[in-house]
Amino acid sequence: MPEGLAISPDGQWAVTANLERSTPALDSPDQGFFSSLSLLRLDLKTGSLSTVGTYAFDEILPEGVVFDSSSRFVAVTTFDQYDGKSPGGSVDFWRISGDHADVNRVEFVETSYSIPVTRGVHSIALQQ
Repeated sequence: MPEGLAISPDGQWAVTANLERSTPALDSPDQGFFSSLSLLRLDLKTGSLSTVGTYAFDEILPEGVVFDSSSRFVAVTTFDQYDGKSPGGSVDFWRISGDHADVNRVEFVETSYSIPVTRGVHSIALQQ
């Protein structure tokens, strides 16, 4: 289930933050123990969308997503962590890499950059 949506400044990409089954309580049998981001390519000539991929990651309730001004990096807010080692949410950074002209040669990669924030972060905006 998508929760957040961002369209890149260059108009070529869209990202959705997907809750998956990260909403149930941690002790619930319905808990899926992952969330995901979906990267989509926008065809500027036809207006069509194609899915590049859906990428799982192990954080709870991703809410907000935003592109940087280069359209190559995405920040995503997460409500909380599964591991319990670091209480609270985070702002995590992903990058689009590969051949931007060929949707079959593009990857969406989680970087090692993460900013701890208070539990419950929902929205994010970048000031240009």
